[in-house]
Amino acid sequence: MKTITRRNFLGSTGTAGVVALTQTPGQSAVPQCDRVLRLSTTTKPTNPRDVKITVKPVGNYMIHDGVWTGPCRWDPNPPPEQERVQFKKGFDSFVGTLKRNLSSDVEILDPAYIEYSESEGYGEKQFRQLEADAHSVDAYFAAGNIYPQYAGSLIGERYKKPILMLGGYVPWDMSARLRSKGLEGYALADLNEAKELLTVLRARKTFQQTHLLLISDTPYKNRPAPSACVNFAELHERFGLEVTIVGYKEMAAERQKVMNNPASMEEVNSLTDALIEGAEEVRMKREGILPSVVMYRVVKNLIEGHGCNAFTMECFELCSSKLSHDWQFVPCLIHSLLKDEGYTSGCEGDINATMAMDLLMAVAKRAAFMGNFMPIDDTTMHFGHNVPALKMLGFDQPNLPYALQNYVRKGWGPKVQMDMAAFPEKTMTIARCDPLLRKILLVKGQITGCQGQNEIGCSLRVHIPVPSTKELVEKARNYGFHFAGVYGDYVQPMIQLAQMLKMEVETYNV
Repeated sequence: MKTITRRNFLGSTGTAGVVALTQTPGQSAVPQCDRVLRLSTTTKPTNPRDVKITVKPVGNYMIHDGVWTGPCRWDPNPPPEQERVQFKKGFDSFVGTLKRNLSSDVEILDPAYIEYSESEGYGEKQFRQLEADAHSVDAYFAAGNIYPQYAGSLIGERYKKPILMLGGYVPWDMSARLRSKGLEGYALADLNEAKELLTVLRARKTFQQTHLLLISDTPYKNRPAPSACVNFAELHERFGLEVTIVGYKEMAAERQKVMNNPASMEEVNSLTDALIEGAEEVRMKREGILPSVVMYRVVKNLIEGHGCNAFTMECFELCSSKLSHDWQFVPCLIHSLLKDEGYTSGCEGDINATMAMDLLMAVAKRAAFMGNFMPIDDTTMHFGHNVPALKMLGFDQPNLPYALQNYVRKGWGPKVQMDMAAFPEKTMTIARCDPLLRKILLVKGQITGCQGQNEIGCSLRVHIPVPSTKELVEKARNYGFHFAGVYGDYVQPMIQLAQMLKMEVETYNV
């Protein structure tokens, strides 16, 4: 494995094995203002569905030096020893409220009750109580008594992590100070707003921990998706994203291992039978399905072996290599199965659509669909391609009804097919990032029909009315041709997430 920069990446082929794309120290051309602050540095789970957002409650309480009155206390304060009891009890109640109300996606770390005197202020003595687990913290949830925004600001500046505070206007002071320094402060009206924010922060953490597996011998040489972002070094600097390129030689070797391993083949056969048994209709023979299930196991092994959690490969390159023909598989089923497990999996090596899918799946906790916009008339779009998934209404929901259809006319290459207009949920949020991953286009629509379920090739498409197909096409021309979509209205959390990632947001029909 070797580390390469954009310059020598564009002149390399990746055929020798594995290429990990990160930035060589000292070579970053990305200004600090363009970099998104990292959250915790703890070991990331392989499956994005397992990502949790870690929150540390911190109570910062100023203990008065004595009992008197003045401009900041028009009634005499209680004695210091009584204040301590009162503040500790209040903080314990605050922590209890968080534990009862925040979702299971939030891991609440050990709370820190911190005191400081009005004469000495907040300093190193107080920070020492936060040092032990600072590396594990994604966000601090701050509370306190007199001017809690002051201590909250100091914590944000020291650890460069998001600071959350509940309350009226007082937390605005904290958020204003931190944001003026390029840091993150969130003044929240209530717990509902806090829960919404933590959902978006978790999605951001999931995205920033993305490690994409790209299977290719000649990545982006023929460029069937020329708008795809290939400056992976810059993406690593800006977001923390990683990309590992695996060549066909390693893929072929892994395939041979799977086929020579009785336990692996037993698993492949079992999954093949389960897919056939679970389908409402199977329009192909079992022997046309099995080779693609073998390749799903191959890709899954490569994902796990390289510590990746997302996948794509170039269909054009695969087709021209003749491996798809010789092994009688297409990637479609692989993408559907991976997405149902929570892994982002995008068609045709299209990084921009794959990253948009990554964001949508992290926010919605639903598997995504990927497709192209095609005008039917002045006010109706086709949105379609080929890879729906069984968990498009939620990872915690039952599988959607599906059929298995051959992709190739000769009867091999399974793809999942379904009537995407038959479900109660009709709203879809659709997105694509621009070629630099500095902008994102968000489109909302209502599904009114579906077709292509019984056809070969990339055939499945839904009908979505829009105010003007001409207007949408004009916007899409600045982004590229593949888009990702999830069922449901996730426009607002996607806007907030994009802003956190310092992406410009463009919307249509929202």
